[in-house]
Amino acid sequence: MSYKKAEAYYNKGTVEFQRGNLDVALKYLLKSLKLNPLDVETYANIGAVYMKKGDFKKVIEICNKAIKVDPNHIAGYANKGMAYVYQGDLDKGIESLKEALKIAPDDSQIQNLVSTLIKQKEVLTDLTPQENNVSSKAKEMIQNVLILFQRGDLNKSKELLEQVLALEPNIAEGWLIMGQLEFSLNNFAVSRDSLKKALELNPKLEIAWSTMGSALDQMGKYDQAIVCYDKALEINPEFAPAWNNKALTLDISGKHQEAIKCYEKSLELNPHKAGNWFNKGETHVKVNEYEEALKCYLEALKIEPTFQKAQEMVDLLRKKVSSPHEVDEGVLCPRCGKKNYIRTSHCAYCKFKMPN
Repeated sequence: MSYKKAEAYYNKGTVEFQRGNLDVALKYLLKSLKLNPLDVETYANIGAVYMKKGDFKKVIEICNKAIKVDPNHIAGYANKGMAYVYQGDLDKGIESLKEALKIAPDDSQIQNLVSTLIKQKEVLTDLTPQENNVSSKAKEMIQNVLILFQRGDLNKSKELLEQVLALEPNIAEGWLIMGQLEFSLNNFAVSRDSLKKALELNPKLEIAWSTMGSALDQMGKYDQAIVCYDKALEINPEFAPAWNNKALTLDISGKHQEAIKCYEKSLELNPHKAGNWFNKGETHVKVNEYEEALKCYLEALKIEPTFQKAQEMVDLLRKKVSSPHEVDEGVLCPRCGKKNYIRTSHCAYCKFKMPN
């Protein structure tokens, strides 16, 4: 009887979570857990509620309890890792995600996440001012700006950065981050102007040139955008984001074959970006190269198995390619019923161990 009650509370909590009623969801999930304290999925959903509420300390606490119940609980390690990341502790976040990979070494989502976080750690180091004339207070404030930015709290990040630049207006990296923030807030002209200031202070910032290109692209100034990407690539020919951004602008300009060449260079340098594979696939579709497009969408799904638009394009193109039988139709998860387009040891959605 208590199991049925626990399941009923769990289902109610899940529905309320999907509706965005976090406090109500939490109430039902905690009741479910009290009746069935060994259900790791309830722990996982409680952790998801706390994650949405921004209580990362609670997420870590609940994930540790889930791992104690089931030491092979992938979501426990993965969610704990992301909570550490949102707290600004990339090292502990990466460490926890690597524990998840020990359990599911072929989980491309977690593989990609670890790879991305390692690169983010490198970027954080690059963006932190190293000059001796920058005060330790400003450096510390910029670190906090980056943590807020990483967490997605753009307005707070911008407010704090404005304080930094009011104190020390000649930090090139500060104006670079401001340009990226304004871009994320869709203020493209302001983003361009901030990036210009960064480049006046340090014309060798390839990230600034590339981001300014993207801002100009959004403003419809495609030729100017290409000039910026080329400047970035002149500084660093192996800067993959500039190759990808240049490809996007060329594609919008109708120069599809040139765009495909730039995508190829971008993916040669960094093959772990699902979005880049997807965009390359979209360009192949525009020139009726359906088999090449299908390969790109499947590569995107290897990296991000729940990428819905890529899934839709795979289903669509299977009808168009000459050898559709060669494309694996995927397999349904026996637990959650969702289709996994790429066969792995665990379901991409609920992390249930898939049958052989």
